[in-house]
Amino acid sequence: MDFKEYQSQNKPNWIKRNPVPSAAIALMTLAAAVNFPTIAQNMEATGRVREKAMENSELNQQLQATSLFVEQQAEIAEKRYSGGCVLVVASDDPSKFTSLTEGQPVLDAVRGVPLPAGTVVCDAFGNTSRIVPVDGNPVAGEFAFTGNKQVVEDAIAASNADAEINQPNIE
Repeated sequence: MDFKEYQSQNKPNWIKRNPVPSAAIALMTLAAAVNFPTIAQNMEATGRVREKAMENSELNQQLQATSLFVEQQAEIAEKRYSGGCVLVVASDDPSKFTSLTEGQPVLDAVRGVPLPAGTVVCDAFGNTSRIVPVDGNPVAGEFAFTGNKQVVEDAIAASNADAEINQPNIE
């Protein structure tokens, strides 16, 4: 008798000789077949959780980058205030502060002409800007903001400005 004949004769005997492992294998196969939909749902849920975790990680990284940017901008703005930026007031009522607007010229109150490029300007609300040339016209650009009210108040006091602060209206 050769090996192939021996093997073919002994195959059915393995199950008979090993009833417990055979039953365990059969039960596991049956359980896997019965639970396949649940297993698939669990795998799908795990995939969704992993995807949501990646989204949250990306959002967290974005928030950290934004926070760092805000900190850097505040540092720039505070240096501008302490360095003596030109406080802007309303052209139609110099007794009132106004806010800066990006891309708009800032006018010399006496002569009514735009301030030259390179001038650092600020407002009473924490916004600072450097006048930059855009299409040959000097306008407010390179904005930086600080929420440090003390720095702003110190700059206002140092400027001897008599203007009053009016909060912007929202309609």
